[in-house]
Amino acid sequence: MWQIEEIQLLVNERKRRNAEFHQTFKKNAFWQSVANRVNDRFNTSYTSKHCKDKFSQLVKEFNQMRKYRAGDAGSSSLLGRLFFEEFKTFFWKRPKRELNSSRNRRQQQLVFPGPQPQPQSGPSSPSTNTSGYKSLHLT
Repeated sequence: MWQIEEIQLLVNERKRRNAEFHQTFKKNAFWQSVANRVNDRFNTSYTSKHCKDKFSQLVKEFNQMRKYRAGDAGSSSLLGRLFFEEFKTFFWKRPKRELNSSRNRRQQQLVFPGPQPQPQSGPSSPSTNTSGYKSLHLT
Protein backbone atom coordinates (compact mmCIF):
# COMPACT_ATOMS: atom_id res chain seq x y z
CA MET A 1 0.00 0.00 0.00
CA TRP A 2 1.45 3.34 -1.08
CA GLN A 3 1.98 5.98 1.61
CA ILE A 4 1.50 9.69 0.86
CA GLU A 5 5.24 10.43 1.31
CA GLU A 6 6.13 7.68 -1.16
CA ILE A 7 3.63 9.01 -3.69
CA GLN A 8 5.02 12.53 -3.27
CA LEU A 9 8.54 11.28 -4.03
CA LEU A 10 7.21 9.37 -7.06
CA VAL A 11 5.52 12.55 -8.35
CA ASN A 12 8.60 14.68 -7.62
CA GLU A 13 10.89 12.27 -9.48
CA ARG A 14 8.58 12.11 -12.49
CA LYS A 15 8.26 15.90 -12.52
CA ARG A 16 11.98 16.57 -12.05
CA ARG A 17 12.92 14.13 -14.80
CA ASN A 18 10.13 14.90 -17.28
CA ALA A 19 12.44 15.80 -20.18
CA GLU A 20 14.46 12.63 -19.58
CA PHE A 21 11.26 10.56 -19.55
CA HIS A 22 10.22 11.89 -22.96
CA GLN A 23 13.70 11.49 -24.46
CA THR A 24 14.36 7.91 -23.42
CA PHE A 25 13.26 4.88 -25.37
CA LYS A 26 13.82 2.70 -22.30
CA LYS A 27 10.75 3.58 -20.25
CA ASN A 28 11.06 0.47 -18.08
CA ALA A 29 14.60 1.49 -17.07
CA PHE A 30 13.33 4.98 -16.27
CA TRP A 31 10.57 3.65 -14.01
CA GLN A 32 13.01 1.20 -12.40
CA SER A 33 15.31 4.09 -11.48
CA VAL A 34 12.31 5.88 -9.92
CA ALA A 35 11.41 2.69 -8.03
CA ASN A 36 15.00 2.39 -6.81
CA ARG A 37 14.88 5.94 -5.48
CA VAL A 38 11.59 5.35 -3.64
CA ASN A 39 12.78 1.99 -2.33
CA ASP A 40 16.10 3.40 -1.08
CA ARG A 41 14.38 6.26 0.69
CA PHE A 42 11.51 4.34 2.29
CA ASN A 43 12.88 0.80 2.51
CA THR A 44 10.12 -0.50 0.23
CA SER A 45 10.16 -2.98 -2.65
CA TYR A 46 8.25 -1.30 -5.50
CA THR A 47 8.98 -2.38 -9.08
CA SER A 48 9.06 -0.28 -12.23
CA LYS A 49 5.55 -1.54 -13.00
CA HIS A 50 4.26 -0.48 -9.57
CA CYS A 51 5.62 3.05 -10.10
CA LYS A 52 4.34 3.34 -13.66
CA ASP A 53 0.92 2.04 -12.67
CA LYS A 54 0.67 4.33 -9.64
CA PHE A 55 1.62 7.36 -11.71
CA SER A 56 -0.92 6.42 -14.39
CA GLN A 57 -3.54 6.06 -11.67
CA LEU A 58 -2.69 9.55 -10.36
CA VAL A 59 -3.13 11.04 -13.83
CA LYS A 60 -6.51 9.29 -14.17
CA GLU A 61 -7.61 10.55 -10.75
CA PHE A 62 -6.53 14.07 -11.69
CA ASN A 63 -8.59 13.89 -14.89
CA GLN A 64 -11.61 12.59 -12.94
CA MET A 65 -11.18 15.42 -10.45
CA ARG A 66 -11.06 17.98 -13.28
CA LYS A 67 -14.38 16.67 -14.59
CA TYR A 68 -15.84 16.69 -11.09
CA ARG A 69 -14.78 20.30 -10.49
CA ALA A 70 -16.16 21.34 -13.87
CA GLY A 71 -19.51 19.74 -13.06
CA ASP A 72 -19.13 17.13 -15.82
CA ALA A 73 -19.65 14.05 -13.64
CA GLY A 74 -16.28 12.63 -12.72
CA SER A 75 -15.46 11.79 -9.14
CA SER A 76 -13.53 13.12 -6.19
CA SER A 77 -10.88 11.01 -4.47
CA LEU A 78 -8.43 11.69 -1.67
CA LEU A 79 -5.42 11.44 -3.98
CA GLY A 80 -7.20 13.51 -6.63
CA ARG A 81 -7.74 16.25 -4.05
CA LEU A 82 -4.25 16.00 -2.53
CA PHE A 83 -2.37 16.22 -5.82
CA PHE A 84 -4.80 18.29 -7.91
CA GLU A 85 -2.89 21.58 -7.70
CA GLU A 86 0.39 19.90 -8.60
CA PHE A 87 -1.08 17.99 -11.52
CA LYS A 88 -2.98 20.93 -13.00
CA THR A 89 0.35 22.19 -14.36
CA PHE A 90 0.38 19.10 -16.64
CA PHE A 91 4.06 18.64 -15.77
CA TRP A 92 4.06 15.10 -17.20
CA LYS A 93 3.35 16.26 -20.76
CA ARG A 94 6.06 16.36 -23.42
CA PRO A 95 7.95 19.67 -23.18
CA LYS A 96 7.56 22.00 -26.13
CA ARG A 97 10.73 22.72 -28.06
CA GLU A 98 11.74 26.33 -28.57
CA LEU A 99 13.43 25.60 -31.87
CA ASN A 100 12.09 23.30 -34.52
CA SER A 101 14.71 20.58 -34.84
CA SER A 102 13.01 18.67 -37.65
CA ARG A 103 15.50 17.13 -40.05
CA ASN A 104 13.31 18.15 -42.98
CA ARG A 105 13.33 21.82 -42.05
CA ARG A 106 16.30 23.80 -43.33
CA GLN A 107 15.57 27.08 -41.58
CA GLN A 108 15.42 27.86 -37.86
CA GLN A 109 14.59 31.16 -36.23
CA LEU A 110 16.50 32.52 -33.25
CA VAL A 111 15.09 35.45 -31.28
CA PHE A 112 17.51 37.76 -29.47
CA PRO A 113 16.27 40.18 -26.77
CA GLY A 114 18.32 43.29 -26.03
CA PRO A 115 20.91 44.87 -28.36
CA GLN A 116 20.64 43.54 -31.87
CA PRO A 117 23.39 42.41 -34.22
CA GLN A 118 24.15 44.71 -37.13
CA PRO A 119 23.04 43.63 -40.61
CA GLN A 120 25.62 41.46 -42.34
CA SER A 121 26.07 40.41 -45.87
CA GLY A 122 26.06 36.71 -46.54
CA PRO A 123 23.69 33.86 -45.70
CA SER A 124 22.36 35.38 -42.45
CA SER A 125 20.40 38.61 -42.15
CA PRO A 126 18.37 39.95 -39.20
CA SER A 127 14.79 41.17 -39.51
CA THR A 128 12.32 42.69 -37.08
CA ASN A 129 9.28 40.64 -36.06
CA THR A 130 6.01 41.89 -34.54
CA SER A 131 7.31 41.58 -30.95
CA GLY A 132 9.99 44.22 -31.54
CA TYR A 133 12.76 41.64 -31.26
CA LYS A 134 15.14 41.06 -34.10
CA SER A 135 15.26 37.54 -35.43
CA LEU A 136 18.11 35.92 -37.27
CA HIS A 137 17.16 33.50 -40.02
CA LEU A 138 19.69 30.75 -40.57
CA THR A 139 19.73 28.69 -43.72
